[in-house]
Amino acid sequence: MPKPPPAGLTLVAPVGILISRMNVVPLETLTLAKFSGLVNTKFRVFISPTAELPLELVQVSPDPTSGLGGPQGESFSLIFQGPEEPLLRQGTRPFEHERLGRFDLFIVPIAKEAGMIKYEAVFNRIARPT
Repeated sequence: MPKPPPAGLTLVAPVGILISRMNVVPLETLTLAKFSGLVNTKFRVFISPTAELPLELVQVSPDPTSGLGGPQGESFSLIFQGPEEPLLRQGTRPFEHERLGRFDLFIVPIAKEAGMIKYEAVFNRIARPT
């Protein structure tokens, strides 16, 4: 009998991951406005072929100092929080949200507060010429 997953993890069927990877949302379609409407919602982060970790989006912040606002592009950061264990090292992870779909995102652990780990993702992009 397989042992249960560690606390905070959910087992997922490998077939579900394969299907999920086939429907990847391009990052350029994920904007500050889209993420702003998802604060305090859960994202699934696939940490292995058979396990996922829930992370909550707790903050979306524009970067007004980047000079990339408006038609030039956009710059913003996302702060997620999740359980202390397992700690995710910096790297690109497959994320999924019921309203956004599946996408890969580079995250970095930035803080430990009240038994939770905070992770940051930063977007800096120049608008494509039309």
